[in-house]
Amino acid sequence: MVRNVKSAFTLIEVVFVIVILGVLAAVAIPKLAATRDNAYISKITYNIMTIAQEVSSSAIAKGSVDSNLSKGSNVLAMLLSVGEAQLNIPTKEATVKAGNVSDCVKFQVVASGIDENLTISFNPHGGDTICEGVQSLIDVSKYPIILKGQHVVR
Repeated sequence: MVRNVKSAFTLIEVVFVIVILGVLAAVAIPKLAATRDNAYISKITYNIMTIAQEVSSSAIAKGSVDSNLSKGSNVLAMLLSVGEAQLNIPTKEATVKAGNVSDCVKFQVVASGIDENLTISFNPHGGDTICEGVQSLIDVSKYPIILKGQHVVR
């Protein structure tokens, strides 16, 4: 005698599996989004710190600061080319976009007598979490950086 044995999942078992997958997805998706935002914030912050270092190194090496700050920073030139930064040559300023804020972080070379200093300042982030995250990671107390003047030793 041959028996036909069919094995399958019951409807209740399938519903439980779907519920468990839904709970896992509800927990995992926000974590994934937060991780992506944190990586983006770290990348922007790294670019900003690199711009400051490149501009200051270039100014000290040349003995002067070019009005076009992108000539002293490859990273700033790259951000300008992809529309993630803006440049104001007459005022020796550059702004970097973070999140939806086009001028989240501002670089400016400020002249005071024979001295020139690189300052970094923040513009209001308007609740944008990316811009706010970038601003929270930058220690503006370390600025201004002296670029030219009597305190610069070559």
